[in-house]
Amino acid sequence: MGFLFAAMILDVPLIMMSSTTVMLVAMLAGGFYAKNIPFWAEWMKYLSFIQYSYFSLVTIDFHNVDIE
Repeated sequence: MGFLFAAMILDVPLIMMSSTTVMLVAMLAGGFYAKNIPFWAEWMKYLSFIQYSYFSLVTIDFHNVDIE
């Protein structure tokens, strides 16, 4: 993400502000910081790359785990 913003924007303070904002929104939409997302904002989770990477990691880690 850092390389993407650096290639698109050449002003360092603007890069810092925009990348922080995008990452925070992606974390919130992916359920990283918030569990109870309002119903009108639930569609944002499909835009969050953090949600897809988190669920992929959980699937890989707990694929062959037997629960006793």
